[in-house]
Amino acid sequence: MPRSRAVRDLGLRANKPFPVSFIAAGTKIFFYSVAMPWGLERWHGGHDLHFITFSCYGCQPLLSSAHRRELFLKVLEEVRRRYQCVVIGYVVMPEHVHLLVSEPQQRPLATAIQALKLGFARRVLAEERRELPGLEPRETLIG
Repeated sequence: MPRSRAVRDLGLRANKPFPVSFIAAGTKIFFYSVAMPWGLERWHGGHDLHFITFSCYGCQPLLSSAHRRELFLKVLEEVRRRYQCVVIGYVVMPEHVHLLVSEPQQRPLATAIQALKLGFARRVLAEERRELPGLEPRETLIG
């Protein structure tokens, strides 16, 4: 699909391709950068609510089965109790999750989200190892 000159010119930055996408609304086209902006600040400690969205690695549908969704919710409940935060709402889609949560009382929210992702990933990998007993650790498969 050929790009117009405006899109091509907007997509160049220091003679390197810069990812640009667009939204068409009626007869108008809006361009935006798909790269993360620089200089964002994390604001926490104000006892605010936070809307968080994260995706599975490579947008894989790892949460498509009811069993996996239940496993994710079990880990979410464990993290909620451990970090003493309030989950206002959540939406679990096949390849991503939306959360509306309060800040934990003791630790940063980033630590609680890290524990949630890591806990779920470890359990999924443990299940896959039990289902495929011949699966070797990653280190032995490389080289």
